[in-house]
Amino acid sequence: MGSVVLTLRTQTQRRLDLESQKLLTQAQTNVSAAADLVDLNNSRAKSLLEEALLDISKIERFGRTTENLSSLRDKARQLLSTVTKEKVVSPKLLYDFSLQNKKSSPSSITLALPSDGSTRVLLVSDRDSNNVFKLSLNGSDVSIEKIDDGQVSAPAFLAFYSGTAFGLDKG
Repeated sequence: MGSVVLTLRTQTQRRLDLESQKLLTQAQTNVSAAADLVDLNNSRAKSLLEEALLDISKIERFGRTTENLSSLRDKARQLLSTVTKEKVVSPKLLYDFSLQNKKSSPSSITLALPSDGSTRVLLVSDRDSNNVFKLSLNGSDVSIEKIDDGQVSAPAFLAFYSGTAFGLDKG
């Protein structure tokens, strides 16, 4: 009885190993083919990468995770973001202007690069509240402040030059 169970377990293990190897080879082939198609046929590259990621998921469900498999998954995801033109951003660098005003409507944005390069400044005009906001980006920290407090009526355009912010309004 014990030998029957051991034999069945061994056969199942071999079957899973063969299936995992087949899926891995398929995934590697698809990732390689997709890499060759980047910028030539992005839709085909995308479908190959999605197939590869699906194969990798199946292998992982079999319990066959390796460092090689993880690196192949990372490469496929990186290529997929290149093909789909998606960029991964840190949630800390996203800012919802409706937190300042429920009817917020940013109309112009300009990036001000300081001479020392330490803190990046983003100037944003909000047409509905008649304010200009200064977002200071220092690493992953974001701070925001009003810099004109309603003195500009319907700010439509902002520019930053030589340490000075310039704005154009309707008035």
